[in-house]
Amino acid sequence: MFQGKVQSARIMGEGVEIQPGLTLRELVVELDEIEYRKDAPLKAKSGSFHATLSDDALQSYLSALLPPIRSPWNLVVSHLDNLRIQSRAGEVKLSIDIHTRLGVRLSGELSGQLRLKEGTQIWLEASEVKVAGISIPERVRDLLAEMFLNRPLLDLSGIKAPVRIERVAVGDGMLLFEGTILVEKLAELTPV
Repeated sequence: MFQGKVQSARIMGEGVEIQPGLTLRELVVELDEIEYRKDAPLKAKSGSFHATLSDDALQSYLSALLPPIRSPWNLVVSHLDNLRIQSRAGEVKLSIDIHTRLGVRLSGELSGQLRLKEGTQIWLEASEVKVAGISIPERVRDLLAEMFLNRPLLDLSGIKAPVRIERVAVGDGMLLFEGTILVEKLAELTPV
C-alpha cells in the first residue's frame, strides 16, 4: 500500500444516489491492480460492480417522471397517478390509475420483461396490458407500447460513474444490475 499499489479493493455502499431521485439499495464495486499516487489519476487494471434497486425506489423515481397525456389520448384521459411497481420471477408489473375526462377512474396494468440497450438503458418490453382487469388484444397492446413505452424505463447514460451494464435481472421486489467499470475512464474522475 505504501508504494501506491493495491492488489484489489471492494467498496460497498447502501442508499447510493446515482442520479437525482434514483437511489440504489446496495452497490458493490470491485477494482483489481490499483495504482494511486498523489497528484496523479487513479488507475486500475479491471473492475466490476453489482447493484440492487428496490421496487419502492424505482416506483418513487418513475412517479416523478410520469409523462403528460398527449393527443389523441388527452381527449379521453385527463391524468395518470398512483404508479405501483411489482418485480418477481423475471417479470416487472407496472400498475397505474387512469383518470378519464368523464370522471371515471380505471386501473391499468402492464407486465413485461426488461431489455438492456447500449449498456446504460433498461427498456420494458410489454408482454401483457390490462385495463380494468381485462387483457387487451396484442395489436392494441403494441400500439399503446409504441405510444407510451417509446423511451427507456431507466436511462443511466447521464451518471458520472464510468460503467457499462452487462446484465439486468428481476428478483423479488428488486432489480439487479451487474457490469464492468470502464477503468480507462477512471482518470477523468480523479483530480490531478
